[in-house]
Amino acid sequence: MFPWNGSTGSCTAGLFLTATLAVSAALLASAHAIIWKRDSRAALLWIVVIWLVPLAGPLFYLLFGVNRSARRATALRRETGRAQSSLAGAPELAGPSAVPKALQPLATLVGQLVPRRLLPGNRIEPLVDGTQAYPAMLEAIEGARESLALATYIFDRDGIGQQFVEALGRAVARGLEVRVLLDDTDARFSWGSAARALRRARVPVGVFIPTLVPASFRAANLRNHSKILVADGRVGLTGGINIATDYWRADGCEECSRDLHFRLQGPVVAHRRRPERLDQIGANS
Repeated sequence: MFPWNGSTGSCTAGLFLTATLAVSAALLASAHAIIWKRDSRAALLWIVVIWLVPLAGPLFYLLFGVNRSARRATALRRETGRAQSSLAGAPELAGPSAVPKALQPLATLVGQLVPRRLLPGNRIEPLVDGTQAYPAMLEAIEGARESLALATYIFDRDGIGQQFVEALGRAVARGLEVRVLLDDTDARFSWGSAARALRRARVPVGVFIPTLVPASFRAANLRNHSKILVADGRVGLTGGINIATDYWRADGCEECSRDLHFRLQGPVVAHRRRPERLDQIGANS
């Protein structure tokens, strides 16, 4: 018989409580990873980290492993569900049975992945490299009469970028609704970013997931690489070309970066517009 030692008993109870919390947290985190992680390899890696690093592993998973962006996107879709449902009934929208036989598998796939269907009456024009893409983009900006929306990863302030800054500034001066979205990594850490030049031109500029905001640390690896320009909901330009001198120079460039962009016209550009707006665009296209 050993005499009862109060400190030893409390220590044992503390260790038991800590172990119980660690196992419970690991079980909950592992279950979440198994259920919600689409990539089985990522789920397995997180489970290893969760169990090899007691308490800290589940906490690390909570901060960096849970995809809150997907949940927020789901919530936004629910908020706009009524508009999406009404769009699905617009006369321009075509289901698998209304498209050519060769495109029916594509129509079925698109219908399962997104709340949008294939649209007739669209025109897609490939634009090779910056020598074709940049003039088309600047033409769309100068020709816009109502609104402009631009999202890009890299936006240089010099060279071709200066032409875009000036064109967007003129659009603001014409009274257009202009919105520019830049990735925060390029806007904050690139010496050549056009963010300040755009703001000086009174162009509204937003940044995608600020990297220095503590609440955004968990999503620091999620960057916006989209390159999209939409003018009046009628003309859209998208592809792989950033706004940078690497893709085009006025004096010619034999070693410029090569990439593709596309100019889209038709009702597909206004997919997120109101149904009556789709009707109008479909009638005028």
